[in-house]
Amino acid sequence: MSNRTLERVLHVGYLAELDALALEALRQKRNEAQRLEDASSYLRRLVQGRLDVIGLEIRARVSDERTDVSAIVEQLPQALADGVSRTATGRLIDASAPPEEQEEWATDRVNSVCGGVDLASVPELADDTLYALTDALNALERAVSTERRRLHDVIDALQAELVKRYKSGEAKVEGLLGG
Repeated sequence: MSNRTLERVLHVGYLAELDALALEALRQKRNEAQRLEDASSYLRRLVQGRLDVIGLEIRARVSDERTDVSAIVEQLPQALADGVSRTATGRLIDASAPPEEQEEWATDRVNSVCGGVDLASVPELADDTLYALTDALNALERAVSTERRRLHDVIDALQAELVKRYKSGEAKVEGLLGG
């Protein structure tokens, strides 16, 4: 998993000449795009979790209340990992931590924006640093949301080609079942 893989899958050429691809190559492309979407979804949850923690700290400062950020940070991994959810297209996704390579990719992207700021240190950060971090994380969240929408378009195009092949008889359901 890398940013280069994401760029390659989102490049317009990735969907070129789908009708000429072998069925297995088409499935591989769809699976690759789905893995990227799963990792991007996890990345977005990481970003939103950090924004939630920082938002709590900012609200506490404005109201002169003390926030126990360490307790929130301790609960964050479980909150991110709880349950199964559905994508906008209804596809079930496992909301637990992704495979290690996807988790590493997502964590690296968040850390590149956070500049090494650990969530546990949020209460010690200056106000201007908190607001700058919020701006950077919001920008990353917008970028990831855009990437995810584009990945959904890629997945939809690949899925449509697969459906077309099954409807036309070019591909057989028995082939999926090992028959």
